[in-house]
Amino acid sequence: MFKPKIAWKLPLLVFALLTTANVAMTNRHALRLRQRGEAGDLPGAILSKVGTIAAGMSDVAPKAVEQARGLSDLNASLTHLDESSQRNTATREQTTLARQDLTQDTKILNETMGILRANTKNDAPRAVA
Repeated sequence: MFKPKIAWKLPLLVFALLTTANVAMTNRHALRLRQRGEAGDLPGAILSKVGTIAAGMSDVAPKAVEQARGLSDLNASLTHLDESSQRNTATREQTTLARQDLTQDTKILNETMGILRANTKNDAPRAVA
């Protein structure tokens, strides 16, 4: 029987959670630097790039979760397909066995009918001469 592996879900969900946490921490750190006035020109440029990266990462997180859902649906479909295939195989095997039984029964019936016909011909009334 098909045994689906669902271990792939955990890394995707962990990635999504870590990405979301990293984005939140980066945004909080940048805000603190701005509030304290410690962000000069260079840190501002770095913060701008970090913000761009953080925005990109925050876009990836929901897509990773969506991909995990899609893979889960695909996994469920494959499991259903496998179960259907196994049922069809079992039905085919049962049908083959039933056909073999009927073939054997037909042979026995034909042999029995042949014996009865032979006995009927031998037991037919004979004309008296």
